[in-house]
Amino acid sequence: MNPATGRFCARYLPLTFALLGIACTETKTPTEPTAVVAATPTPAGPAVTLSGVVTDQSGAPYSPAVVYCQGVGSTEVSADPRGKYRLTGLKAGAAVVKVYAQGQQKSQDFDVVLAVGDNVKDLAINIVTGEPASMSGFVRLPSGEPAPSAILSCQRKGVNIGADGSYALTGLYAGRWNVSLTWNGYNDEEYETVTLRPGANTVNFVVGAPPPAAWMSGIVTSRFPSEETREQHHD
Repeated sequence: MNPATGRFCARYLPLTFALLGIACTETKTPTEPTAVVAATPTPAGPAVTLSGVVTDQSGAPYSPAVVYCQGVGSTEVSADPRGKYRLTGLKAGAAVVKVYAQGQQKSQDFDVVLAVGDNVKDLAINIVTGEPASMSGFVRLPSGEPAPSAILSCQRKGVNIGADGSYALTGLYAGRWNVSLTWNGYNDEEYETVTLRPGANTVNFVVGAPPPAAWMSGIVTSRFPSEETREQHHD
C-alpha cells in the first residue's frame, strides 16, 4: 500500500475496516543505517630539537639557568651542572630562545631559525651582578646538633661549616639563589632556595643526617709469590 492509499483508508473508511477487522496503517519506507567513519589520526610532524651549552661572560659553563624557546612549540628546560641543555618537541621555523640566569628577572634573548632534525646553539650570556650581599648562620641536624663535615655553597662560593655548625659566606649578590650542601667525601647534595637582600643576611638551615660511614676490614695478601718461593721454583 502506498502512502496515498493509506491516508485515504485512515480518513474515509475507518468504520468499515474496523468492522471487518482489517487494520489500515501507513507504510514507511525503511531507511538505511548511516555509516560511521572513524577519524584518521593526524601524523606527528618531523622531530625538531635544540641543544647546546650555556656559558657566562668568562666562557665557563653556567648551570643555574632556565632556557625557554618561544615561537614554535614553546617549551623550557633547566641547564644541567655542566651548562648543557636540550629542548625537544619543537617545530621548524624562526624562534626566540630566552635564557633566565639565576637571581635575574629579565631574560637574555637569542634569535634562531630551527630546521628539521637536531639544532645546536651555544648561549653565551652576561651575568649582571646585583647589589653586594653576605650570608651567615648555622647549619644543624634535625636533632639540633651541628652538621659535621659539610660544605655550604652559593653563587659558586663554598665554605666549610664550623664545628659548632656556623658558616659565613661573603662576596655574594642580592637576589634569589640556590644553596647546596655537600657532605665531605660524598657526592650527595641537598638544595634550598634563599632570597638575599642587599647587605648582611642571617639564614639558618636544618638538613638531613649525612650518609652513614662505610668501613672495610680484612687481611691484605699478595697474589704474587714471594722471593723465596720464586727461588725454589727456579732451582
